[in-house]
Amino acid sequence: MKIAMPYQDGVLLEHFGRAKEFIIYNVSDLDPVTSEVIAPEDLSHAAVARVLKEHGVDVVLCGSIGEHARQAVEGEHMLVFSGITGAADDVLERFLQGNLEAVDGDFAAAHNPSQAEETIRMQISKTGDTIYAVSGVEIRCDEPRFVPVAVLNALRRTCIEKLDGNRSAAYPGPVRRPENRQAGFPQTALTGADNVTNPLAERFYREHGVETVEAGYDLNDRFDGVRVMRMRYCLRREIGQCLCERPDYRGRLFIETGRNRYELMFDCKRCEMSVVCCNRTE
Repeated sequence: MKIAMPYQDGVLLEHFGRAKEFIIYNVSDLDPVTSEVIAPEDLSHAAVARVLKEHGVDVVLCGSIGEHARQAVEGEHMLVFSGITGAADDVLERFLQGNLEAVDGDFAAAHNPSQAEETIRMQISKTGDTIYAVSGVEIRCDEPRFVPVAVLNALRRTCIEKLDGNRSAAYPGPVRRPENRQAGFPQTALTGADNVTNPLAERFYREHGVETVEAGYDLNDRFDGVRVMRMRYCLRREIGQCLCERPDYRGRLFIETGRNRYELMFDCKRCEMSVVCCNRTE
């Protein structure tokens, strides 16, 4: 978002129409605030408004501004906030924090009050593909006013940008702690079951004290004799043949799928079942 102010000697100049210079602030959620001072050659209202728009300005902050100047700026689809005084940097900070003492506009009474209010509600409620949704719009005024759609759209965009900024500021983000290279891995040898499948992983384990690293099983074409799974679930218990309960059948159990054959191994002391790959069946 870019914010412009009539400018002189570090201060927001009181009257927009008398300004020979304008300071433009570039405000971003990710980068520091930057600024530049421009001096339009043509100081007519239309020319100044056009130059500000060419510099990408979204919002104009000023003290007083005449009706013709306001119309020129708003005609370039920029939002105008008037009645503001102070040092330019201070004004910017107060604006971004929502603490400006005066924010107003000269909006004429609406010829069709109900239509004017409906337009305000409709434009302010459009949040597009953002993560936000407007639950309600409350309008408080002495009488319904006509507010140009461009002004409403700019106001909505500014609000959404501030919401994004507040969310980014409040979210600390993930913080990666530095690696402690002195920490030792609890094992000194890793088997294929530990599935170390790339040089970076192997280097990490060796840097932390692992001496033997077997290639992960995912790198192998054959798994003969490899335990590919270990679990608490016991197929013997499921079919009523638990070895601890005097089963009718104590022989070996296999699972076959396609051309692959797996033997089921049982550790009754730990109440675990392992699935071990056998030679492929013909």
